Amino acid sequence: MVDARDRVEDFDDDIWDRDVSVNLTGAYNVTREVYPEMKSREWGRIISMSSMAGWQGGFGQLSYSATKAALIGFGKTLALEGAQHGVTSNVIAPSIVVGQLAELPIDQLEQVDEHFARIAKVTPMRQLGTETDVATLVAFLASEQSSYITGQVVGVTGGIDLFTF
Repeated sequence: MVDARDRVEDFDDDIWDRDVSVNLTGAYNVTREVYPEMKSREWGRIISMSSMAGWQGGFGQLSYSATKAALIGFGKTLALEGAQHGVTSNVIAPSIVVGQLAELPIDQLEQVDEHFARIAKVTPMRQLGTETDVATLVAFLASEQSSYITGQVVGVTGGIDLFTF
C-alpha cells in the first residue's frame, strides 16, 4: 500500500501524479469546457474545492496540500478573468468533513477514530464538519445572491484555522 503521508524524501511519484491529475488538472479540464459558455451568457459560477491543507499545509500531505493551494490561485485567477463577464469564481476550503461522525461526542469519536477526535478537540466549535455544512455554502455561491462575491477563499472549519490558546 502506498502511503500518501510520507515526507518529501520518501514521497511516492505515483501519489504526486495522481493528486495533480485529480485535484488540479481535473478542475482545469472541467472549467475549460464550461467557461466559454458562461462567458457568452454573461453569467456563471465557478466554485473550486480546496482544503485547509491548501491554506496551511499538511504534515505528510505534500501533493494534496500543494494541489489544494494551487486551486486557490486557480480560483482567484478565474475571478479576475471572469469579473467583467458576469462570471464569479470562489474557493471553498473546508477542514475535515466526516458526515454522521460529526454528531458523535468527542469521547465516542475517540473510539471510532483517534485522529478525528484530536482534530475535534482543537476545533473551537468542538466538532467536525458535515457535508451539509459545505453544501449550503456551495448552494449560496452558485446562486444569484452571490453575484458580488468573487475571488474569495471561504473556510468551512468550525474555527480550527483561528489562533487560539
